[in-house]
Amino acid sequence: MVNTNLLDSVWTGFDDLSNPEVTFTVLADGSFSGQNTNGCVSAGQFTVIDPLYNLYSIQSEITNCPIAGSYSGFAFVADFVAVNDLLAISIDDGVNTILAILER
Repeated sequence: MVNTNLLDSVWTGFDDLSNPEVTFTVLADGSFSGQNTNGCVSAGQFTVIDPLYNLYSIQSEITNCPIAGSYSGFAFVADFVAVNDLLAISIDDGVNTILAILER
């Protein structure tokens, strides 16, 4: 059975000046929680779409901020400095779109 162990980590997104902006903790079962520096809180689930390409679907509830809502989309893990150290996420709620690049 395929699982989401590849995502099991703490992931951080940085601004243009390399300051941490958002942090997510992903567990081996694909569940996650996170928060950004503006106070937005996220919780949700990654599900494997294709393990050959490290491709996942993602469902997320964002609360405590102006862009609160139910989001869905896709994510993939890629190599940046080391193997599988980059998580790219694209989600939307039908109105807002969020693109995030996170590092392990």
